[in-house]
Amino acid sequence: MFPADILPGVPYDPELRSIALDLHHDQLLSMERTIEALQNLYQVRVSEGTLAQWLQAASTRVGPTVMQIKDLVATRRVMGGDETGMRVARGYMWPVPAG
Repeated sequence: MFPADILPGVPYDPELRSIALDLHHDQLLSMERTIEALQNLYQVRVSEGTLAQWLQAASTRVGPTVMQIKDLVATRRVMGGDETGMRVARGYMWPVPAG
C-alpha cells in the first residue's frame, strides 16, 4: 500500500513524456520504435501501455484546440497545403497538412 502522498505507478518526468510524444507524432515513429528510442537515448524502459496512456492524455488535452483550428480552417476562403510523400510499407502515403 502506498502512502497517501505518493501516487502508485512509475513517476516519469514531464519532459520524457513530451519527448515520447514528439518521437511518435512529429518524428512518425511507431509505438515500438518510440519505446526503443527512449530506451536507447535515456536508458528508460517505458511500456506500450504507458506510452498509450501518454498519447491518450495528450489527445484529450489538445482535442478542443484541434477542433477550434479545424473550424477556423473550414471557414477560410483561401487555404495552403502540402502534399509531401513518404514511403510506408513499400508504398507511398501523402499526409496533407493544411493551414
